This record gives sequence, C-alpha cells and structure tokens, in this order.
Amino acid sequence: MLSFFRAQQFYYLVYGVTLVWATAFTINLNQFEPLFYFDAHRDDILNFYFRWITELGDIYPYLFFGALFFIQKKKIETLKIAVVGCITLLVSLILKNVFHHIRPGTILDQSHLMTAFHWVKNYPILKGANSFPSGHATSAFAIWSSLAFTQPRNILFGMCCLFIACSVGVSRMYLCAHFPQDVIAGSFVGVWIATCAEFFFWKINPKYE
Repeated sequence: MLSFFRAQQFYYLVYGVTLVWATAFTINLNQFEPLFYFDAHRDDILNFYFRWITELGDIYPYLFFGALFFIQKKKIETLKIAVVGCITLLVSLILKNVFHHIRPGTILDQSHLMTAFHWVKNYPILKGANSFPSGHATSAFAIWSSLAFTQPRNILFGMCCLFIACSVGVSRMYLCAHFPQDVIAGSFVGVWIATCAEFFFWKINPKYE
C-alpha cells in the first residue's frame, strides 16, 4: 500500500494543505461570515458556474463514469464507483441523523433575515436539520478522488479532479446551502471513503505494485 500513497502523494499533499488552510481560515470566523461574503459578491457568471458545478456532487458523475467504465469493460472500476456511491450515501445519511445540524436557510428564516440575501435564481432555499456534513461535498470528494486514483501518476488529471471537488464544496456555501464546517467535514469524509475503497480494491487488483 505504500506504493499507492507514493503514487498519490501529490494529491494528498495538495488536499491536506487545502484542508488545513480552510480549517484555519474559518475556525475563528462566525459561520455566517463566508456566506455573507459570497452573497456580497454574486454576479451572473458566478451564479451560473456554482449552480452548475454543484450538480457534480450529486448522483450524475456516478452514473456517467459508472456507465463509461462499464462500456469500456473495466469491471473493477465500475464496481468501485458503485461501492463508493453506496457507502457515501449510507455514511452521509448516518452522520446527518447523528448531528442534526441546522441549515443556514432555517436560521435565516427564524431570524427574519431571508430578504437580506440575494438568493440564486432557480435554486431552492434549503432548510432543515441535516446540514452536517454536506452531502454534496462528501459525494464530490468521494467520486472525484476515486477517479483521480484511477490514474495515480497523472498529476494534472488528479488536480483537475480535486479542483472540481473543491468547486462543489465552495458552491454549497455560495448557494447558502451549508456552513463552512459542513463542507470541510464532508470533504474529509469523502476522501476517507475514496481511500478506503481504493485499499479494498487494491487487494483485488494490486495495480500499484
């Protein structure tokens, strides 16, 4: 397994630095500050980008790449995508029910501050007590990390996958669907799921040796 970590060391390094920076940056902030910052800097281009990119943390990448690997007759990769998707859904549901963290929309509604935000058009205002961790962030980091691991020595591909996952995470705050801690935790859980799945399938097909 050391060969796997050596092959993926740049991916883990960049993600680790990003995780530490994001945690250190937000730990002393009020959880609403990043959301108010994004709200003050909305424009049509960012609205379109984040409204679109957030969908890459949903089920669509799993369906697309699962079908692609299936067509290419890559059995291990196809099965891994399915396993990662199922584990991600299960873990996310369990954690959300354990923590019961309130979404930003609920707090804003209770505080009568809904009109203070410039909500993104055609995106629903999410409410409830299922904010932690962010399901989209967990899903995005799980699927895109898994895809990065399919080409362990392709740094450019890995960084593109990480960029997409990070963009999904930022989109959840931009769309006022989650607080920063929801996204940070989701990213960690997602990478952890992808890593565990990779360990399991490495035993079946030790491609890194």
